[in-house]
Amino acid sequence: MQDNAKNSKKGFVLRLIITAVSILLWLAIWELAAYLIGYDFIFVGPIKTFTALCTLAGTLSFWQTVALSVLRILAGLALGILLGVTLAILCRALPIIITFVSVGMTVIRSTPVASIIMILWIIVGSTSVPVVIAVLMVAPIIWQNLMDGYESIDKDLREVTLVFNFSKRKAFVHLTLPTLLRYFVPAALTSVGLAWKSGIAAEIIAYTKNSIGKNVLDAKSYFEADVLLAWTVAVIVISLVFEYLVKYLVKRSKLWD
Repeated sequence: MQDNAKNSKKGFVLRLIITAVSILLWLAIWELAAYLIGYDFIFVGPIKTFTALCTLAGTLSFWQTVALSVLRILAGLALGILLGVTLAILCRALPIIITFVSVGMTVIRSTPVASIIMILWIIVGSTSVPVVIAVLMVAPIIWQNLMDGYESIDKDLREVTLVFNFSKRKAFVHLTLPTLLRYFVPAALTSVGLAWKSGIAAEIIAYTKNSIGKNVLDAKSYFEADVLLAWTVAVIVISLVFEYLVKYLVKRSKLWD
């Protein structure tokens, strides 16, 4: 047991060192690229980027902007998951509508995100675009995975529940739900990153007020490469935090092993 614990600790330390070295190498490549380009208004290195990020983080407006963007995209994520789950339940209850829903989901998945954003901008206005685009990006993933989950339910086990006269509730809890969760959780994890990226893209294209996307576009328009990259780093960090929190909550809830 002690040997296993030592090996585990050594493995963790080794992975930590490798990760740190990899990050440093990428930062060095970033700095070298900035040096070779040689124009700060086009591209800057990590030092100037993180200096700009620290300056932004020291202002109240930065945190207000981040909070508003996060709230919009979280709302879209939650509504997208709810819509995907609802459509999957309806398709399971009414198989006749599966083809109809499938065509709609295929159209959404096949249409360029930028085109959808522009259409929504005209219909719902710039403030609502990030929410709606997140819904449209998330719902097809959740719906498809749940439909695949329903199809993957073991027929033999389903017959066992009938033989032993399981109630519908008991069969759902012990057979259907565990199977669906194995498909739902990965879809939810994927949806977090997708909702965030598409939501920020919508803010940029639609020029949503009080948003991260608007600040990114403003920085680009004024050739403030350090500010542009600082906001980009903020977007990446927030996305990673989101994904980590979702994975942590899933692990703590023991919904999926």
